[in-house]
Amino acid sequence: MNLFSYFLDVVREAVRAVASEQGVAAPDLSRLTAEPPRDKAHGDIASNAAMVLTKSFGKNPRQLAELIAAKLRGHEDIAAVEIAGPGFINIRLKSSFWPRVLESALKLGNDYGRSDMGAGLKANVEYVTANPTGPLHVGHGRAISGDDHKLCLIEAKADLRKGLRQTMQVRVHILLISKEGLGVRNPQPGSCHVLSRRRRGWALIVGRALLLIVAAGGTSGPWRRRGDAAQERREDRRLKARHTLADHS
Repeated sequence: MNLFSYFLDVVREAVRAVASEQGVAAPDLSRLTAEPPRDKAHGDIASNAAMVLTKSFGKNPRQLAELIAAKLRGHEDIAAVEIAGPGFINIRLKSSFWPRVLESALKLGNDYGRSDMGAGLKANVEYVTANPTGPLHVGHGRAISGDDHKLCLIEAKADLRKGLRQTMQVRVHILLISKEGLGVRNPQPGSCHVLSRRRRGWALIVGRALLLIVAAGGTSGPWRRRGDAAQERREDRRLKARHTLADHS
């Protein structure tokens, strides 16, 4: 049992009942939601039904919310229904309902939480790994979040067109190639050797080019300034670059 899917159907049935009583043609229920409220003090489930259907019924949201709430209050699993703000419907569930949720979870086992909510949904999920040459921070946890989003979409039967996690192998290889240029001849296996020959060649070219650029202080040829002051600045940059590369070796 999916708690929110179950009560979304309950809200839809209440809306259909109100529409029948009010002589309203079948309204579009695709935008209705049943989700956790932002504030736990507001109950267990919140719905926007009255807010999105106000034009279909020709009533202001609070009036429509009262009509829907009257239908919901008669449900066997609902303890109370309150109207908040401009017309949000907040639902509190009876304590007797929760053991049924646990029982459903035990019966379904590994299938608990799976649904067809994503059927017909096309989705792309792209996320990247951390930069291996820079400092790590909490933002690099997006790789874990990306995996979770991808798996949730798959379990909801969404059409996942792409679940791409960009690899850091090429960037690691560039770093290792740069180290090789400084005399590190035995990089750790499992990082550079897993690359294809084509990617290894590309990483070799880029890595050596970066090494030359850094070693040259980022200037060459006609861009070099003449004079003693310019020469001193170039020497300072070269020394800093050598120290930086030495620290990474």
